[in-house]
Amino acid sequence: MHKLSFLPVSKLRVSQSELRNWTQLDRMIEFVADGGRFTHHAIAPYAPSGRRGQIIQLAKMNDGEFYILDGHHRILSIYRASREFLYPDEYEITRLTYRQFREINFDSQWFTPIDLKTEVRKGCFLSFKDRVRDIIIQSEHAAYEYIQDHRNLYSEMRVFSTVASMDKYLSLLSATAGKGFKVTGNTCVISPEKRISSSMIYRDKESLTN
Repeated sequence: MHKLSFLPVSKLRVSQSELRNWTQLDRMIEFVADGGRFTHHAIAPYAPSGRRGQIIQLAKMNDGEFYILDGHHRILSIYRASREFLYPDEYEITRLTYRQFREINFDSQWFTPIDLKTEVRKGCFLSFKDRVRDIIIQSEHAAYEYIQDHRNLYSEMRVFSTVASMDKYLSLLSATAGKGFKVTGNTCVISPEKRISSSMIYRDKESLTN
């Protein structure tokens, strides 16, 4: 698909409410501030063994909006380093529809359907996906029912959309709750006593969508 030469960060919409591990941001911000780009070559050392590093993945919707599929950490670090755009070799675009986001697709391992306009995925949903994979081995129907009955484990209502508003939320969360992320294996956990919902921080919903 044709890319915009330099894609403004301001055009991007987030698809999750938090980061899986925000403790790595400082190192990533420093990388960007020193002129670094998140290209295939740059991220290759951090890719799983035998796999090519995946650059930032974006979805272009039928209404022209761009949503972040994979790369929230990288894009937020670019924003915090005051770079206002993505270089063409840092991202790939896939054309998708809002309906595709709302529907479970076992073939593509899309186990976390959301209404992208009104919902986001939580920052920590890897254990949920692992559980779904375990259930699929026994029955796709059972996996479908599990996903439908446990949406609260991976999704929540959207109260902000832009990278700037996500940054504001995470900054307030960090200042108010301290470092609540703990990583265990491939699953991140936010301590219940430390987690603060975005609705508690933002009383004026309109300020989140600007």
